[in-house]
Amino acid sequence: MLYNKKDELRFIKFSVYTMGLILMIGAIAITYIVYKRNVFVFKENKQQQIIKSNVCDTTSSALTLGMEVRQIIKDGDKLLILSEPNGDVQKIMIFDYCKNKVLNTIYIKLHDKNLNI
Repeated sequence: MLYNKKDELRFIKFSVYTMGLILMIGAIAITYIVYKRNVFVFKENKQQQIIKSNVCDTTSSALTLGMEVRQIIKDGDKLLILSEPNGDVQKIMIFDYCKNKVLNTIYIKLHDKNLNI
């Protein structure tokens, strides 16, 4: 069998060009997929931010607690209000400031006064 260097180089060139073309098509496809996913997520987050910012823009709330407040935690449009212990009872209120009403009140009975939360 005769060794033909020109045929071997032609096969190698074809293989290199084919692999390069496949890599370019793959890179373009991956870039397109990532772009589409990020644009969709960005639009979704932007819509969520608009919805969240318009939830309670014009609402003002007033709440008379009748207790000393130890801590207030904001969670979305709700406030969790933790009172100072009054005797052996501590109160947690869940207040929705968009609807301007108390959703729930939880009373915790403390057995040991040294375990104040």
